Amino acid sequence: METIEMLSPSPDLCRVYPFAEGKRKGQSVVRCVQRDQDNDSVLSAFEVTVNTLDGIYRLMSHHMGLSDIEKIYDVLKNIEEGDRKVAEDESNAANEAIECYTRVLKSIDRNSMLESKVSRGLILTKRSQAFLRRAAYHQKELQALVQDLTETIPSETTIKIIFQTASSYPSLKPSLFSKLSGDAKEQQAKFRSIRFRHDMYEFALLHAVQDSLQSTQLLPENSKAFRIAGECLASLRKMGEAALYFRRALALLPPHDEDILGLVDVLQKNQMKQELAERARLSGFSGDTLRLALDVAAA
Repeated sequence: METIEMLSPSPDLCRVYPFAEGKRKGQSVVRCVQRDQDNDSVLSAFEVTVNTLDGIYRLMSHHMGLSDIEKIYDVLKNIEEGDRKVAEDESNAANEAIECYTRVLKSIDRNSMLESKVSRGLILTKRSQAFLRRAAYHQKELQALVQDLTETIPSETTIKIIFQTASSYPSLKPSLFSKLSGDAKEQQAKFRSIRFRHDMYEFALLHAVQDSLQSTQLLPENSKAFRIAGECLASLRKMGEAALYFRRALALLPPHDEDILGLVDVLQKNQMKQELAERARLSGFSGDTLRLALDVAAA
């Protein structure tokens, strides 16, 4: 019903009502009745089974003869594709979802009439989640790079053995130190890869935060928008600010809502992360080192 209403050029042109037999064995059945605009008499009627957005579009454009619905159809198609991509695990799926939602936002910018049908705040919320997925991919790659670097760094015991061997066998000094020098260059290259991947991770998070905060301005009574904004801020290590958004999300939920316990748990975990970060800072970790350590260790 909602899709048909959104595709309709105007409420007066296409009125939608539920009926008792609207579903049959998991299928959606649409009964189309054409009426005379003057006396409301029935001119024609038929039923059709539709299960997809494409099916509804064909029904309304070909069977019902409605025009000027291509733009809203393209918008809904991009939203549908973006939602599908966000749910996938492939490495490039998040990027494709972001592209879909970006096309929707550009369409809304070009045609203000679309904003009456599609919520900009909702699309920004969806795109912020896609950016979070992109950040998660970069974080996974970052963790792998750090693990690889850790395995190539010689331990203190190994270095002592190398120097003892060089002292005992002077003829081996050139080859031993040449090996150490080559390993050091390889480690520097790996560290540069780590810095690059970490920058990509933070870049994705910054976009997620930007979209999510804007969505809360457009959807000030939407608990989910505030929760997602809190998740984005927490991922960017802004635990204090994240707590404010989590509390607002909690306050917007109705009493006895099933999401209340989950949000309380999120708030508690956020507080623990904030305390951990503060202890690490007081222990002497520098800003860059602390950010990298927290981002690599984050679940």
